[in-house]
Amino acid sequence: KLLRALGMEPSGVSVPKLAAQGRGPLYGALLGWFVLGIAIGALYGSVGRRQSPPVAVKVNPIDNLGYVWVPPGSFMMGCSAQEQYCGFPEAPYSVRLRGFRIGETEVTQAAYMHVTAAPNPSSFVGDANPVEQVTWYDARRYCRAVAGRLPTNEEWEYAARAGASGPPYPDKDNVGWHNGNSNGRTHPVRLKSANAWGLYDMFGNVSEWTQDAYANKDKPSGEALFMVIRGGGWNDPEPIWPMYQARIMPSANPSYIGFRCAWDEL
Repeated sequence: KLLRALGMEPSGVSVPKLAAQGRGPLYGALLGWFVLGIAIGALYGSVGRRQSPPVAVKVNPIDNLGYVWVPPGSFMMGCSAQEQYCGFPEAPYSVRLRGFRIGETEVTQAAYMHVTAAPNPSSFVGDANPVEQVTWYDARRYCRAVAGRLPTNEEWEYAARAGASGPPYPDKDNVGWHNGNSNGRTHPVRLKSANAWGLYDMFGNVSEWTQDAYANKDKPSGEALFMVIRGGGWNDPEPIWPMYQARIMPSANPSYIGFRCAWDEL
């Protein structure tokens, strides 16, 4: 029937008659190759769809902020002998991460007020400025409200390094707001250059909460005593490079700490 529908069976001659004439095997072989071709085409089409690269930046419809795709990969985390400004240093070790999304910018005051319907907690008011004076609990609550989470300590450093090792930017004024150029306050996001993966203000404007506690030994059970913060703030003497870590109590809410959210996929 398939041969007849495809016009491959001569008019008035059935497949059984062809078989009797010794031509059945030829048509059987043609049919087999035809079916095999369809299967191979479907397989390659499916593989192609699965391997399509993710969209570089997606907008979260809840907070209207962009989230950048960070590809899976490995990197050396920690502070090497050639690196400075490490905060509490740790010997480098290899980390492998799956792909994820992270905020293109720090969460802005406009986005924070829109999502939380709460008054602006920030000291330096401006819709496009990063929200600050938020605790770790506030940041976690916001990220959950937009169906995301805070980035892990490892994810934050991986995204900040963007495939580089060591301090990647010689022009410190071009990559972040710090004590030497901030005039003692935060500034609107995206005014400084992005890193190689399109992330803004990773090295200056506000430091950022991460999901992780600093050393579980601080408080083996119950609430963590300190949480890890990453990145530089407007009050730091110069841009803070990717390997820098600091710690602070989760209930603290200074004007130099904000956050950005992460997604497993969006």
